[in-house]
Amino acid sequence: MSQASRTADIPLAQIFNYLRLHSDMPKSFSRWLHTQLHGRIAEPFTCLVVVFIALPFGALSGRRNVFVGVAASIFIVFAYYVVMSVGMAFGTRGWLPPWLAAWLPNLAFTGTAIWLIRRVR
Repeated sequence: MSQASRTADIPLAQIFNYLRLHSDMPKSFSRWLHTQLHGRIAEPFTCLVVVFIALPFGALSGRRNVFVGVAASIFIVFAYYVVMSVGMAFGTRGWLPPWLAAWLPNLAFTGTAIWLIRRVR
């Protein structure tokens, strides 16, 4: 069982309590746990990011090939999960702060969505 699947069933309150009570844990485990914690907090906001990124595509005028829309959607989802995986790996390794590592895909794709929305106007 991977470490990520081990924290998926633990309530956030228990993770906070564990971090509060075990301040002397190894640095690598602390980075991993903090990154997982921030990832769990950032995950629900993915729904909003998807809506923001879909807005400019829905606002485009004219009829496009259905295949182009499906292919673009698959590419965007793939890119989101690649950025998420890379961010979580960077946070676990200590190359990025845990909060930034977990929120990186949401921040990057929301920024991209805002840029695309401004171009549609």
